[in-house]
Amino acid sequence: QNEIHFNYLNLSESVYHKFLKVIAHCNRLTRNRPAEGLDLYNCWEEIKLTQFKSCTSVFNNTIRNGIGHGGGYFMERDIVYKGKKGKPYQARISEVINSFDEMLDICNAFALAYKQFLIVERDFTGSNGIVYPMSFSIQELNSQANAPGWKIIDCMENIVIGNRKQLNVFVDSTLQRYSEVNYFMFRSAILTEYFARGFDRYFFTLRTKNGIPGWAAYNGDVLKNLREKNSHDLLEYAEALEDKLLFFLPRFKIPKFLGVLLSFIKVFKANFKFLYNVNTNFKFIRKFKVRDTKIHRRKLSVVINDASIVIRPELRTDAINLIRKEYKKMIRHASRKSKKELKFPFSRFLPIQYIRITVYEKDHRIRKLRGSGLIDTLVCSIEVNNSKKIKTIDFLGGIVEHRGKYRIVWNGQWHGIGLIKPK
Repeated sequence: QNEIHFNYLNLSESVYHKFLKVIAHCNRLTRNRPAEGLDLYNCWEEIKLTQFKSCTSVFNNTIRNGIGHGGGYFMERDIVYKGKKGKPYQARISEVINSFDEMLDICNAFALAYKQFLIVERDFTGSNGIVYPMSFSIQELNSQANAPGWKIIDCMENIVIGNRKQLNVFVDSTLQRYSEVNYFMFRSAILTEYFARGFDRYFFTLRTKNGIPGWAAYNGDVLKNLREKNSHDLLEYAEALEDKLLFFLPRFKIPKFLGVLLSFIKVFKANFKFLYNVNTNFKFIRKFKVRDTKIHRRKLSVVINDASIVIRPELRTDAINLIRKEYKKMIRHASRKSKKELKFPFSRFLPIQYIRITVYEKDHRIRKLRGSGLIDTLVCSIEVNNSKKIKTIDFLGGIVEHRGKYRIVWNGQWHGIGLIKPK
């Protein structure tokens, strides 16, 4: 009542409706129909006539009216919603939660598509007076400008002397050499003007542990002119630095060769893992991840119940062979991750009395992984039982496979269960 219902109403009215309205408006114009009166319900009905009709299954108008107007009551496992008209709608609590989650996913997908359009078609949107949120620019700026030892924290707009629009850019840095700071400051200024256009001045505030706070200001008009003429001359970009002043005083001056060595180490640490995986064709990368786990201690042993493991997307097509090959590693990895949840000293050395993990081929929210039942993306469970007291219940309709002390139970509702050949 306080979490799902409240957010379901806000999400459907404030976000879901606005994205549907864009499509519904265009579809009305295509059909030569008036585009007035596109409230949430009318947009929802209009979308059913388009290729986006799959986005309408997450919304129920009776649920929305029941929440908005207080028409409904709770039963043991169901909720009955009453709308303005028509019959009441009875839904399982889990169905309402899943509808909210799916609506949130669809809204996130629409937001990502909208963001990509605004950024990729920046020239079109700018020439047509379309302004997009500054948060979009900051996210893109972070992805492009951040580097080892250099991180853009945030941006803020204000007006300075002469009624000039200024964008303040806040940077956190661990760089120690003036030449490095100068390079990254110029690079960030160029990228900032590219992603956040229309400012007369770009002012950078530098926070560093290796010296006192620094700053620099760049002329927005100069940066704009150089961008429009596609200049690659560094001397021309130097004209953008106001008063030819970049203020940065390092606490300690280090020799040049040592500075180069430290820079190389930073770059190496930041890129080694990725380059190693690329050059080994991702052969040694972990093929699964633990998404959720529950563990409790029994005296000097532990019990791990239904730790949720998700297979990497590129390996889902061969999930059966992967599980049969990696089931021991899955148990060990889930054990290590689970023991880290305990606050008991030396928990890593406690023996495991019982462990069962559930393996999924598709990632979900944690509440859906644990409480969704036998969904078609649940592949199997893997169990090791060293206790004489703990008895488990297998999946209904599952296929049991023994491998020494390991017990694999394939989910009978999994869409790939027909490929299982017992060994």
